[in-house]
Amino acid sequence: MKTTNKQNSAFQNKTISSSTKGGVTEKQRALKYKKQTTIKEEPTHIQTKESDAGIHLTQILNYYRERVEAFEKDRIQWYQKLENIRIKQEFVHKVEWELKKRQDEKAELERALQQCQSALFTERERIVKMKQAADQLRIKGKENRQLIMELLDSNNSVEQHIYYQNNGAPEKIQSYSKKLLSTKGGAPMQTMTASQMNQNLRQTIEEHKKNPTISYDYKSPNILRTIYLPNDQAIQIRNEVEVLHQQIQEQRVHYEKVLQTLRDEKSKYEEDQRMKYIDYVEEVEKLMSKLQDQEIFNYQVIRDHVDVMSQYEVEERKIQEEIEAMRIENTQIKDQIREIHKSSEQKKKDAKDEYEKNALEYQEVFRDQQKAQKENIAVIKDQYKKVQEIYKRKMADMQERLEKETKKMEVNERRRKHELEGYGSDLQNMKKKIAFYQKYINKLRKLVEEDQEAEDIQFSDEEQEDAEDQREMAEETKDQIY
Repeated sequence: MKTTNKQNSAFQNKTISSSTKGGVTEKQRALKYKKQTTIKEEPTHIQTKESDAGIHLTQILNYYRERVEAFEKDRIQWYQKLENIRIKQEFVHKVEWELKKRQDEKAELERALQQCQSALFTERERIVKMKQAADQLRIKGKENRQLIMELLDSNNSVEQHIYYQNNGAPEKIQSYSKKLLSTKGGAPMQTMTASQMNQNLRQTIEEHKKNPTISYDYKSPNILRTIYLPNDQAIQIRNEVEVLHQQIQEQRVHYEKVLQTLRDEKSKYEEDQRMKYIDYVEEVEKLMSKLQDQEIFNYQVIRDHVDVMSQYEVEERKIQEEIEAMRIENTQIKDQIREIHKSSEQKKKDAKDEYEKNALEYQEVFRDQQKAQKENIAVIKDQYKKVQEIYKRKMADMQERLEKETKKMEVNERRRKHELEGYGSDLQNMKKKIAFYQKYINKLRKLVEEDQEAEDIQFSDEEQEDAEDQREMAEETKDQIY
């Protein structure tokens, strides 16, 4: 296109004026030609047939040549404007395509974020429900323990624990209810004050600490005796319980680290997604502003085009009116020429041969110019074909690049889907592991409770407190794991 524009500009430099300038020169030429014809009417300045025909042909030829050049110049200007608008329109289409792709990516990211949020919400609900169930079980255990203590107090019982050992005397531990300690000699102390009752209670407790084997003569106390025989299995179970507690502690530390890393990764991923979302929003706003500016520009271009077309129509109408006036003047001039022709027939016959020679020369010159114009047009057509071939090659290259870019986008999309599937599978594996360890801990707890019930083992107050502490620690580790 650059070569054609250069040749057109070079061809235009040979010409004289534009369309508006051509209108002014036409009037000047018409007036000049009229003056010349009026001068010719004078008998003292009668020109020959050769000079009249030469001036007339050159003026007509120059006039139409200027009209053709002005039209060609206008055509080139409008073609350049059309090319500029076409480039901007292609850019607008490209921007719209990029905007559509960003909107699709935004929708996919929002769907993935909603799925992650729904999964986290369901997991939170499940953990809250499990915590509530554990709290209810803990409260129920405390209520049952309190009920057992109340039943023991109401039965006026003496709790006695006897531990038989392999290499040593049996160990005996006794505990008395408040009712037994508040009576002495089997009769209730009805006339004693509260301070005296508390003092007697402290004395009996101190005596029992000094001599655990002491016996009190109470009125028919109920003795709840628990005998603990030496058992290797119980010792082994205790060791296993300690090992399991240690394993649970290690697993808790491990899973706390894993959960902390997952939380860090989640926060990092959310931050990255938030930054991407902000970038996408800014890019969308920029593209929208560009589209608005482009729409305003297109509106202005169309408006200018309409104005120019209206001006062109007005100028064309003026030119047609001028041509019509020129035709009228030409008819008048023809009448004058006929009169002059009648008056100078003899002179025309004498100059006929020379006139024909000049006409043939003008004809040959015009033909040479026409051939040159045809050659220029052929050169322009060849250049246009070459430019068209270059355009086709560029379009093919652009299509190949577009296919490569689409393939890259598909590969990235598949990679992102595989990463999301990997994260989902990791979460499912973690859930399965947690469920497996829960089942494993419950099985161990059931085995320990079954062994304790089979052997009728009852712990002392201190051991019960230790067991309760261990259970609470296990439940806390369970809550932390979840």
